[in-house]
Amino acid sequence: MTKNRAAGYSPTDRAEERSVRTLEVLLDDNRIKLLFNKNSTIPNTDGLLQVLDNALTFSPVAIFDVQIKSLGDSDLKRRGYNVSRELLSYARDVATNPVLLFGVNADKNIAFWVHLDKALAKSKLEEMSGGSITVRFPDANEISSANSKDYLDVWVKIHSKDIKALQLFDEREIELEKTRAVSAIVNRVGAAIQLPGDGRKLQEFSDALNDLYNREFLSVKKIFYPDAWKIGLGIFDSEETHLRYTLYPVSYGSTDLTIKKLDQHIALDLQGIDFVRSHFSANPIYESPKSYAYQCVAEEVKKTLELGIYKFSNELLCREIIFGTIESDLNGILG
Repeated sequence: MTKNRAAGYSPTDRAEERSVRTLEVLLDDNRIKLLFNKNSTIPNTDGLLQVLDNALTFSPVAIFDVQIKSLGDSDLKRRGYNVSRELLSYARDVATNPVLLFGVNADKNIAFWVHLDKALAKSKLEEMSGGSITVRFPDANEISSANSKDYLDVWVKIHSKDIKALQLFDEREIELEKTRAVSAIVNRVGAAIQLPGDGRKLQEFSDALNDLYNREFLSVKKIFYPDAWKIGLGIFDSEETHLRYTLYPVSYGSTDLTIKKLDQHIALDLQGIDFVRSHFSANPIYESPKSYAYQCVAEEVKKTLELGIYKFSNELLCREIIFGTIESDLNGILG
């Protein structure tokens, strides 16, 4: 008589359970709260990891999405794991908490970790040709019974920085949505402008602005006007004593004008998305078109730094900022 047996766990499930138990033992149980599901069916995460403060309250100061993988001997030797496209896409596009990937070898009682931030996930997805790609664990990111617990402070810093980056990423998306809205409004209206007495100044400003964006500050242009061939100048009012205008992207292949006259009702539409620039006591384009072009680009450079899009380790942008500022100051001095 054949006895019926309940289906058992697969060897992979048992290995993952061992890895989770090993990691629980290795981590500081006074400062770490684990919300793991050892048999989780939720895609791309095995649960949450909370870092608690070291005061009497033991309040959470950092929260991470966690993925735990078992490292075989070959993985351990190369300090890496083949990460799936799905996990990288989750880290880049979906996760609202920072993501930590743990690799654990239960036999040797050792674990490694790596922070799957958006930049790393994006670069690995761009390199990927198949369904997975190797992500390396830095040697410094080892967790064992013998090493220190420096990872606690590191994780708190990562969480603080990553949460801010996530917020700034959303702010950048808002800025891009504003640019798209301006393009949709401006590019369907407007006519060739009969340039007033300061018309040559408008052309000088437009030329200087586009020259800056297409040469020294191309990287900044690609952030705020990613598909633009030129940056157009839409004029509402331009007199010697005042100026009101907007900037808009002119796409590659477009025959749209780079300087156009816009009706006042368009200004009302654009004010709602904060894209009308106004000067009521002077006209900076009339006074110094090239210097004002530098000022406009400098505002966008400042915005990229505030949004955390670039770090000062980006040597190219630093050179652009430094030499652009120097040249702007010299132009102001020399006229």
